[in-house]
Amino acid sequence: MSSPRHHLRVVRAPEISTDRFRSALATHPTGLVAVTGDAGGPVGVVATSFAQVSLNPPLVTVSVPAASAARAGLQQLGWVVVHLGCADLPPEETWFDSADGWTQLRTGEALLSAVGAWLRCRVEESRILGDHVVLVAQVVEGHVNEVPVVASVPEPDLHALTRDALGPRPRVRDRITARLGRP
Repeated sequence: MSSPRHHLRVVRAPEISTDRFRSALATHPTGLVAVTGDAGGPVGVVATSFAQVSLNPPLVTVSVPAASAARAGLQQLGWVVVHLGCADLPPEETWFDSADGWTQLRTGEALLSAVGAWLRCRVEESRILGDHVVLVAQVVEGHVNEVPVVASVPEPDLHALTRDALGPRPRVRDRITARLGRP
């Protein structure tokens, strides 16, 4: 017996270029993203997982704890905004306390201020998996902030880190002679 197959309806969305989508993804050094929407008022939660599925068409997944998704009504929303590069956001319960921290897109979704980039997405599929709700969404619009919110960190010198962690490494000949008890 074969299991049923689930197919996503994928529609090409020309409103966001591949370069802009890549630029938005580059602002996301961690798995922390915020997901907001409009459920008759602003709603939002922190997603515990985010991944790019495809560049063309631009598809992403976000995973939200089921209790948070239910509270925010995310499962019923057809559109969400995924905010990337948001490591410095205040706790989610305070996001909409004042007008300083957010605004509203012309389409109604809540847009947080202090983020590296945002992606407006049409939810293609919503599924409960374990204790999380996983959304598969097609990016149809996006913006990358001119001034990055997250400072760039230089690449570590992995060879130096390994060398420092192991300490000085004697030559092979020295180790063999020491083992044999020869000077």
